[in-house]
Amino acid sequence: MLLVAIGTACLVAGLAFSAEPAHKYDGTYYGKRSLTKGKPSAMCPSEDDVSITIEGNVLTFTSSTLKKYVDPFYPRPDGSFGQIFVDAPGGAAAVEYYGRIDGDVIEADVINHLTTPPCEYWWRLKKGP
Repeated sequence: MLLVAIGTACLVAGLAFSAEPAHKYDGTYYGKRSLTKGKPSAMCPSEDDVSITIEGNVLTFTSSTLKKYVDPFYPRPDGSFGQIFVDAPGGAAAVEYYGRIDGDVIEADVINHLTTPPCEYWWRLKKGP
């Protein structure tokens, strides 16, 4: 009986220490977005400094044209994520993004449907201090 209790305690302690933190991706990531498809313009810069702050299930995006844009964020356990933001009340898709967080780096493909033709970007950001 004592052996079972000790074994159970060790198992529970091991699971607690090996479990991922609830919000392991939280933090601010800094980097660039580079235009991969679309015509460069004020709304569609060819390259831009960007930052993303993740707090729980909230992603806040900032660029030269958009400040503190907030979107829900639900990454999968492997760090992959994807979201299509639909701009109500018009119902037209405004932004879609798909990517992955690997360690302290975010890489993503992003399509801005607010421009004609849409601007497509490659993001690469690194977690800051």
